[in-house]
Amino acid sequence: MGVRRHLLAAFLAGLTPAVAAPAQSSMTLDQAMALAKPEAFGTSVFSAWWTADGRQLVYQTFPPGAKVPATFSVTPVDGSRQVLDAAAAAHVDPDERQVDATGQRIVFSRDGIVLRDLSRDDGVRLTGDAQDRDPRFSADGTQVFFRRGADWWTVPTLARMAPRPLLQVRTELPPPAGRAGANDVGAAVHLDPQVVVADSWLSPDGRQALVATKPRGYDAGRVAQMPKYITASGYPEMEDLRPYIGRNPEPPQTLWRVDVEGRRAQRVDVTALAGIGTDPLADLRVAQQLPALVGPRAYFVAGAEWSPDGRRVVAQLAAFDNRDLWFAAVDMGSGTVTQRHRSTGMSVKAMRFGFLPDGRLWFQSESNGTLGLYLDDGRNVRAVVNGPFEVGFETVRWSPDGQRAYFACNRRQPTHWEVCRVDADGSGLRELTALDGGVGSQVFWDAFRLSPDGRQLAVRHSAPLLPMQLSLVDAETGATRRITDTRGEAMKTQVVRFVEPRFVAIPSRHFKGQLWAKLHRPDTLDPARRYPLVLILHGGNTVQGASPRMASTREALFAQFLVAQGYLVLEVDYRGSVGYGRDFREAVYRRLGLAEVEDFRDAV
Repeated sequence: MGVRRHLLAAFLAGLTPAVAAPAQSSMTLDQAMALAKPEAFGTSVFSAWWTADGRQLVYQTFPPGAKVPATFSVTPVDGSRQVLDAAAAAHVDPDERQVDATGQRIVFSRDGIVLRDLSRDDGVRLTGDAQDRDPRFSADGTQVFFRRGADWWTVPTLARMAPRPLLQVRTELPPPAGRAGANDVGAAVHLDPQVVVADSWLSPDGRQALVATKPRGYDAGRVAQMPKYITASGYPEMEDLRPYIGRNPEPPQTLWRVDVEGRRAQRVDVTALAGIGTDPLADLRVAQQLPALVGPRAYFVAGAEWSPDGRRVVAQLAAFDNRDLWFAAVDMGSGTVTQRHRSTGMSVKAMRFGFLPDGRLWFQSESNGTLGLYLDDGRNVRAVVNGPFEVGFETVRWSPDGQRAYFACNRRQPTHWEVCRVDADGSGLRELTALDGGVGSQVFWDAFRLSPDGRQLAVRHSAPLLPMQLSLVDAETGATRRITDTRGEAMKTQVVRFVEPRFVAIPSRHFKGQLWAKLHRPDTLDPARRYPLVLILHGGNTVQGASPRMASTREALFAQFLVAQGYLVLEVDYRGSVGYGRDFREAVYRRLGLAEVEDFRDAV
């Protein structure tokens, strides 16, 4: 679902609590829109990351009126900063990079593949092809593997030699014996001609790979179209969207194990996974007089990860009906699959996962009802964090030694997010930051970065009337130092007095628990007056609206404008919102549009 915002005005009676407070200042719509300009309100720090040696913290923001972002470099020791010109910014280590086992070299893609020794200032360009991507070091550090299109290539890290193809997955018929294909250089592995490659995952030694394929020529269905009215031509233009939900799903996938050296590939049999042969939608098929499911359920490969030593590989398989998610260990010798974990629900979603330096698998799961953190040593799966609060989706970051995890958490209440820390054995759990619940938008993506030495966190955070800022947090003590203040002059000088929203709990008549909402209201309410109420819908059932973070400058100021005109403004986290656990998020299953209205009625 998107995060487009919609407003529904409901003019209601009976909201009459009285509070003694100073009088309200007025604000016109023109004033609100003028304050929304970057020079008045300010701009957000939209990205921040560490250089590979940890000596500098880099962040980006758009200065008022600028069409390109400005890049700043911060010295963590004293907080001093400087703006980088275009040439200097182009040479900064990117956030997306791979580090070798010694921690002394990095490799990244930038118009090709670049290798840099951290003891030197400049990098060595290994390739110059802009399509080269996803580089990583081989297990012994002597090679760099990277993708070029659907193929895997390799280039030495020491000798200056040209890259060569390592694995070329081909889905056409193999050429006659003794004759290579036109684009094959002795590295081709041929699969079924009726499939096309969807993705692949190469082992750290480059000798094996997992490959996901989908049927060739699959009909994805007719896409929906939407008119764009604001165009350069001045005339409406049509924009292609995705196929309609429920019409033609994404094509089912097949997992293959590939012997790179032997040039052989075999399908991976996944029928050993619990429940993959049982149709959870059987009753619906019967009701709609559809044929029964035959064979295992369709799935797609939501990712695969190899352990650092290459001894373990785990694939994440997601059922197309969204009812199951499996973490499956694949034995590359025998092809057998061992289920390591299964999550089941009405709307299960893929999770981020990976391996620690000692070979243990970590992953997130909702199997206990809330989004938690788990470790698997190959024999047993153990919960590290297991509720009752949530471990923010896709926010987990581990210390370099794999002994401590950092993640967004909402221990105080579902809408209050901070950064938490826990030891790998589950001990030492604590809320590390105290930024008034405004730790960025970490419900959906990472809003913090751990320094390479594991001692500091660069945290982006915001508040209802504060654009995203950057602070440094000590990873041990939680001591916090603000790095940026990108507020505009109007906000710094307080030319207009704003009303801070209140966060309120609302009893529910439709489930056991309560709703949380963000309430904007005048400081003083007249007991004799009946106030109109504006309810804000925060979009689809994959987001959270009642958070202290600032979602949009214009929306924040529009709420202030409405309050100045005498409205109450309420943004409710109705069922389906994230941050409240699996049952709350899945409560809209087959009731989309009904459960939300029930919750709005409770809020009213």
